[in-house]
This record gives sequence, C-alpha cells and structure tokens, in this order.
Amino acid sequence: MLITCGVNHHTAPMSLRERLTFGPHHFPHSLYDLTQQAHVGEAAILSTCNRTEVYCKTAREKPVIEWLLATQGLRWEEVAPHLYVYKNEKVIKHILRVASGLDSMVVGEPQIFGQLKQAFSIAQAAGTLGKGLHPLFQYAFSTAKDIRSQTAVGRHPISFAYAIMVLAKRMFTHIQQKTVLLLGAGETIERMARYFHEKNVHKLIIANRTQEKAVALARRFGAAAIGLSDLEKQLLEADIVVSALHSPLPLLGKGLIERTLKKRKRRPQLLVDLGVPRNIEPEIASLEDAYLYCVDDLQQIIKEGLQHRQQAAQQAELLIDDYAHEFSRRMRARETTKMICAVRKKAEILRDKEVEKARQLLQKGECVEQVLQQVTTSLTNKLIHHPSAKLYQAGYDNEVELLEAAKYFFDMENIK
Repeated sequence: MLITCGVNHHTAPMSLRERLTFGPHHFPHSLYDLTQQAHVGEAAILSTCNRTEVYCKTAREKPVIEWLLATQGLRWEEVAPHLYVYKNEKVIKHILRVASGLDSMVVGEPQIFGQLKQAFSIAQAAGTLGKGLHPLFQYAFSTAKDIRSQTAVGRHPISFAYAIMVLAKRMFTHIQQKTVLLLGAGETIERMARYFHEKNVHKLIIANRTQEKAVALARRFGAAAIGLSDLEKQLLEADIVVSALHSPLPLLGKGLIERTLKKRKRRPQLLVDLGVPRNIEPEIASLEDAYLYCVDDLQQIIKEGLQHRQQAAQQAELLIDDYAHEFSRRMRARETTKMICAVRKKAEILRDKEVEKARQLLQKGECVEQVLQQVTTSLTNKLIHHPSAKLYQAGYDNEVELLEAAKYFFDMENIK
C-alpha cells in the first residue's frame, strides 16, 4: 500500500517541525536506511520549513513511523498529537493538494511544487522509487499544472512582492528589460531583492544609508550597491522603485521625482512605498508618468487576491477529488492486468504440459481422436478444478456475494 506520514504547519508547532526536518545532505542516506526497514519497498522524503513528510510503498505503516521517530530522536508521546498518516487514495489526494499549493500556508504558492520535484529527483537518484511512487509523483506534477491552469488558485497576489510584480506587469510589457531600485537593506528589501532576482530583471540596484549593508545584500543577488548620496542619479535609470527605509521624514520628495521624470522623457516610473512612516511624499501621485502605491494599496490587492484564491481553491478541491479517483482507477487497472497475466500464464503452463503429453502419446502410435479426447478432458478438469472447489466452498459457507460475482465472471447470471 501507499502511505504518507508526517507533520506540517496545520498540525504541528514550529518547535516540533524543526526537530523533524531533514537536511539535504542527509537525504540519500536516510532514503537508503528507510528502504532497509521491514516491509518498506519504496521511499521519498519531502522536508521544508513548513512540513516533513515521508512517502512510502510498504506492507505496514508501523516500521515507517518507528523509523521516522528513531531517526530524529523523538518519542511517540511528543509526536502522536501532531502526526498524520494517510493510506492509498488519501495519499493520492494529499500529494495532489500539496503539489497544487492547496495545503500550503499561503494558498496557491508555487514554491512547494519545486520542493516536491526536488524530493522526487533526490529519491530517483537514490534508487528508492519504483512502480508505486514514481508514477504517483509524475501524476502529481502533471495534475498540479492542470489544476493551476484550469483554476485561478495561483493567479492573484498574496504578498507584497507578488503584488508589486502584478503592478509592474500591468505597466511594463517586458519586466526582464527593466531596472529596479530598492531602498533599504532589511528583511522586506531582502525578500524583494530575491523576488526580482528570480524574475531576471535587467538591473537590480540596492541603496541604503549604510552602504556596507547594501553591498552585503547586493552580493547575494548579483545587484549593484550604492549609498543614498548617489540616489538621484540612479533614480533617473530606475523603472521601478521600492522603498522600505526607517525614516521619520519622506526620502523622495515631489520636486526630486518631478526632475527625474522630465529627464526620463515620459518613460513611466512605478514607485512603491512600504515605509511606515512614508518614505515617498504622497503628492507624487499627482505627477504625470509617476505611479505611486503605498502599503494600504498593496494590502487591498492582497486581500482581493486571497478572496480570489480561496474561491479558486474550492474549485480546485473538486478537481483533485476527480484526479485522485482517476489515479486510483489506473492503479487498480494495473494490478488487475498483472492478475490477468498471471492467470493466463498459469493456463498456458497447464496447456503446454498437456500438449507435451499428447505429443508423447502420438509418438507411441495412439489414436489421434482418442489422444485429443484425453488431453482436452484432462486440460478442462485442471482448469476448472480450483474454481469449482472454491465455488463449492462458497456455497457451503453461504458466501452470497462471492457466488454472485462468480456468475458474473463466468457469464452465467441467468442461472437461478
């Protein structure tokens, strides 16, 4: 059977999630060790800041849970209230929800998809995937793409960085050709720098009062670093300006931006003020070609995005139910095919033995008609002996459902 066991941000506090985390360098050894446990045939591990989950194909769930606790040095009493264990179709539905971003802290976020693909790649390289987990993960990836394309679960902004990117895309056709100027060097600007760096903007500039902090942050994202004394020159180049400085007074005044816009010759400039108090004078919004947004504006965009995503998530949940049932049907069909092949193989072995007996009898000069009668009778008896014995026992034990199924399989439903 397929199982998933683990904890996530819904079920466990950060203090426990931290203790269950697997480091990337531990994955190959951990995967190998897990597949050496009794009854465990396949394994994959997904470990992020928000979840640690073990996916296995196994005959029993207990060895997997015991391994997880022992490996991370935890007692059952510590984990039991927070641990979830899913089996078979519930595993399918769960991994589809994870891959689609529906089980994430921020509904619809795309990062988990990449993290799941990485977990798959590591397990594949370690040789711990087989005919159970390999198709499951591949199905989860293709299904997640379908769900995100058929619903709006990932299309609406739910973070400042994403909201700013939405605004930027409304203004600029090719965001990769634009220059971004970030004012500050704190956590907010770090997140912005990472986001714009991942979007491959043409140029990224970080400005800060303490230029050393700007330099340290810029190195991480391939950006240029400047002090605030060089700000006016860089403003002329910047298409997008995001400010998150701690300042009692606005850093960018109307006069400065007005001069900048004249030199830019009608090229629009997006300005986003994340400072509290404000870093950019509100009067700038009245300038032609200047598009100013503050925290409240972004909060409204994020609120609308969350509402849209929650509505889309309901639609996505219905799709996941359908996709999970479809994968279950595929797996059952595959198992049935294996059974059919085994039945045919058994029949072919019996046939070959009887054919060989017939050949030997004919070589001895036996009558052909008599040999045919003997061989076909023997083959028929051997083919129906076991089913006949089972049917007799089912009748004796009054197993009505089994008897009805036998009528269906042997096409004898008219028998009363």
